[in-house]
Amino acid sequence: MVFKYPKNFENNKHVFQEIINGKNTILDIDNTMFLSNIDTISLKVALSLLQISMNDNCCTDIMEELSYIQDDIATTNSVTSTIKEYLEIDNKIKFPENVEIVIIQNVLQWLQLNNVDIKWNATHILFMLTRSAENESFINNKIINLIDDEGIYVKIAILRQIYLYDGISESTRNYVISKCENDPCYVVRKTCEEIKPKQSM
Repeated sequence: MVFKYPKNFENNKHVFQEIINGKNTILDIDNTMFLSNIDTISLKVALSLLQISMNDNCCTDIMEELSYIQDDIATTNSVTSTIKEYLEIDNKIKFPENVEIVIIQNVLQWLQLNNVDIKWNATHILFMLTRSAENESFINNKIINLIDDEGIYVKIAILRQIYLYDGISESTRNYVISKCENDPCYVVRKTCEEIKPKQSM
C-alpha cells in the first residue's frame, strides 16, 4: 500500500498507525492462526514491515519477533514468504541498516533449515539484500558457498536470479555458471543452459 498506492496511503495513514499501535494486542479469537499452524508472530512481523515502510525504525520489535519463530517451521515459512513478497514490491526497497543486519542473521539461519520452501524464500531474500552496497561482498561469498554445498532447489533459485541483480559480481556469476554447467543433476544443468543467454541482456 505504502509503495504501490502512496496517495491512498497518505489519506489513510492514521488508520494504519492505529493498526500498528494495536500490534501487541493481537488475539487469535476464532483460532484462524492456530488452525493453520501459524503463530500470530507472523502477523506481527508483517506489521513491523509496515512500520518500516512508514519510516518507523522498529529494529528491536522485529529482532524480538524473529527470535520467537526459530523452532516453528510453519510460521518461519510464512514469515520468510512475507519478507520476500515485501522486498519484491519495488526494487528500491531497502531495510534500515540495523534491521538489515537482523534480517541477514536470520536468513543465514533459515538457509540451514531442512525445509525447501524456507530455503527458497531465504535465497531470494539474500539476493534482494544486495540492493545495499555494503552487503555485496558478503552475499557474493555466501552465494559461492551455497552453489558448492546446497541441493537442487537452492541452486535453481540462485541460477534464476544470478543475472537480475547488479550487486552480483561477474566473477560470482561465472563461478555459478561453471559449477552448474557440470552439475550431476540434469535439472540444474538444464536451468543453467536456459539462463546463460541472459548474459548478453
